[in-house]
Amino acid sequence: LLSASLLLWAAAVPRPGVATALAIATGSLRPVPYKLTVDSWTMRNNLGAAKRLRKELQSLEKSARNGDTSDSDIYLRPASSSSLLDWSALVKGPIDSPYEGGVFRLSIRCGTDYPLSPPTITFETKIFHPNIHFEKVGVHCLSALFRTRSNPHSSSPPHHQGDVCLDILKREWSPAWGLLSACRAVLALLSDPDADSPLNCDAGNMIRSQDKLAYWTTAEMYTLENAFFIEWPDDEDDKSK
Repeated sequence: LLSASLLLWAAAVPRPGVATALAIATGSLRPVPYKLTVDSWTMRNNLGAAKRLRKELQSLEKSARNGDTSDSDIYLRPASSSSLLDWSALVKGPIDSPYEGGVFRLSIRCGTDYPLSPPTITFETKIFHPNIHFEKVGVHCLSALFRTRSNPHSSSPPHHQGDVCLDILKREWSPAWGLLSACRAVLALLSDPDADSPLNCDAGNMIRSQDKLAYWTTAEMYTLENAFFIEWPDDEDDKSK
C-alpha cells in the first residue's frame, strides 16, 4: 500500500501514465521534477524538426546528384554542420524583373516545432521591394506571413530590415510545405510585388501611383549595387555526395 506521504506527493504533481505510476509505486522509477518533463518534451520536439530537415537535405542532395535543374534559381543548404535548424539560401533574381541578374542571400531559421510552424527567413542582401523592409537588413518572416493552423491568431513581430510580407499568397502555412517551397514563395514575391501591403512604403507608393519606371529603376539600381557580386556556388560537391 502507498504510504500517506507518498499519496500526498502523488496528489501534488502532474499525473503520470499508468505504467509510470506503477513504476513509481514499486520503487523501480524515481520521480523527477516537472521541469525536466517539459525539457524532455522540448527535446523530443526538436528531434522531430531535425528528422524532417534531414529528409529535406537528403532530397536536395539527391536532386543535385541526379542533375535536377527544376529549381536551378535556388541554392539551399544548412548554414553549418552543427545544427539543421539554421540554413542559408541564395536565390537568383527572376527574369523580367528589376532583380534579374542579381543573387540574393537569405538566412533561414527553423523553430523546434517546424514544420508545424513556418521558418523565419531573413534577406541579408539589401533589396528595394514594396514587401521587404528597406531600412534594416533583410528578414523574410514566414511565421509572420502565414497564419499557422497550430496558432491561427498569432500576431506579427516587429519589423526589421529585410522583413518580407507574403500576405499576397493568401494561403495558410502547411506542414506539407518545406524550405524549398518557402524559397519558391520568395521568388514569386519578387516577380509579383503587392503594393497594397507594403513594408517599404516608398516602393509601394511608386507602384500604386503608376510610377513603375521609378520603382523599376530604383530597384534595379540597388540590385546592381548589392546583388551583382555574390557568386553562385558550384554544385559539384553536392553531386559527389
